[in-house]
Amino acid sequence: MPRILLVILSVRLSHMSIDLSVLDEIHSSHESSGRALFASCSAELFPCDVLAYSVLERSLHLIKSYRAVVSDGGYSSAVGILRMQLDNLLRFHGVVLSKNPHQVASYMMQGTPLSKIKDRNGAAMRDLRLVELFENRNPWVRSVYKIASGYIHLSQEHMLHFLSHCPIKPDGTRDFSISDEEDHIPIEHKVALNDGFITVSRGVPHIINQWAEVRNLLGSNNELKAYFAKSV
Repeated sequence: MPRILLVILSVRLSHMSIDLSVLDEIHSSHESSGRALFASCSAELFPCDVLAYSVLERSLHLIKSYRAVVSDGGYSSAVGILRMQLDNLLRFHGVVLSKNPHQVASYMMQGTPLSKIKDRNGAAMRDLRLVELFENRNPWVRSVYKIASGYIHLSQEHMLHFLSHCPIKPDGTRDFSISDEEDHIPIEHKVALNDGFITVSRGVPHIINQWAEVRNLLGSNNELKAYFAKSV
């Protein structure tokens, strides 16, 4: 069987069902976070504000895609969507913790990979560094990152996933087949995945709200205009 996402803040296995209705609440919280940021920046967007809205929009797309995949009984593609959602949290968190979030976001807007940019301690903001920064308050993230990343790149996870629906028979042989169905994945694994996606998706508007609260401490809009010439 493929390795499963078992280390999440809260895993609700008792009812053994997948509840997607909470995604509606999370969707609404994205809209609220967008409005809060708009008020905080007085309708003048600077680079890290643009990045924040990009995170919110990307998250909404991922939530929509996740709902469609899971509603159709999918699992492995949904793990990949979880990995992209986690990418939203890790990268924006890393940018906000940098010495100059607007400058870092400006470099990103110009095409510089975040992995080529250093954090406030001089470490390149590669994925594992971003995981290290995030896990200080979220100890579950390293395990989830490692497992979910296995579904992004062709790897052991996909080979195990394939073999998991081609079990060895008593005579030592297998019946091989390929399919787009994933009914062989136990429901408790799908529930754990869903709890993981919900936890990470809730984190997106939360971190955007945090940015809205602190952005003005890093410089007023007039000060930012002097540095960036104008708003975006």
